[in-house]
Amino acid sequence: MDSTERSSSGRHQLIGIERAGNSLSENGVFDGSSYPATAQAVVDTTLLRLEAEHFRRICLQRPEVALKVIKVLGHRLRRMGQLVEELSFSTVRGRLIAHLLSLAGEAGRPTDTGSGVQFELNENNEELAARLGTVRELISRNLGRRHGEGWIEMRRRSVVIPNLDALRNETTDP
Repeated sequence: MDSTERSSSGRHQLIGIERAGNSLSENGVFDGSSYPATAQAVVDTTLLRLEAEHFRRICLQRPEVALKVIKVLGHRLRRMGQLVEELSFSTVRGRLIAHLLSLAGEAGRPTDTGSGVQFELNENNEELAARLGTVRELISRNLGRRHGEGWIEMRRRSVVIPNLDALRNETTDP
């Protein structure tokens, strides 16, 4: 399940991707607010909804549940801090390169040359833009530039990074 925040201008920012068994919108249980983002299921999903008062009673009766909620909220707060830092101090180019390097590390397969890596990009440019806090046009332009400069090769959704070390070094240049 994707959780996104949308601005009045129509831009949106991917806040997180939740997996089976995860909880969502706990803060409203404790402060009475509504969920500040939109959640969208990307696969068939069954949701369990608990009334705030019922959940608060569970937390009081089972402190381990309350501690788990605190842990989840702490993790999300830390991630939001990282997101603010990335959006405030990194360029779209830098965020895109970092994301591609992350994908290469997670799902990459070595290329025939041995110095590169290949992986599938499972997001379209609109989804990448939401993840990286920008607009589709900037993602398209930056992917095109990286391709034109030889840092990446793209064939449909397949991405090849011919030289991982060179691309890593590219993130430190202006």
